Amino acid sequence: LAQVYQLGFALPLFNKGYKADIQASKVKERMAEVEYLYQKQIYNIEVKTLLAEIEKQMFILEHYEKDALLQADLIFQNVGKSYQLGEIDYTTFVQNSLQAWQIQTNYLDEVNLYNQAILRLELLKP
Repeated sequence: LAQVYQLGFALPLFNKGYKADIQASKVKERMAEVEYLYQKQIYNIEVKTLLAEIEKQMFILEHYEKDALLQADLIFQNVGKSYQLGEIDYTTFVQNSLQAWQIQTNYLDEVNLYNQAILRLELLKP
């Protein structure tokens, strides 16, 4: 009985092609990592900006709630009493009330800006 053995030696013919693919994959991986870090940095900046905006809006709203809205109420009370007592006519009543209306309108605008900043921050949450 004759036994046949075959011995072979294999050389990779496309070794350079695989090395290029590996290098390309490493480059793509590094590019993805850099893009991730860039996007993370943008995200952190947006969060910090929104937090600063929210803090500013809270300060403004606090001013309105402690001072400006009380002033508007006082204006309405005084103008209303003066009108009821006949000390001023309707045109003067309206003109004198405008400042109080403006204060209240500005307050509502600030509340809106505060709410928008809160919503934008909520939308950024992962």
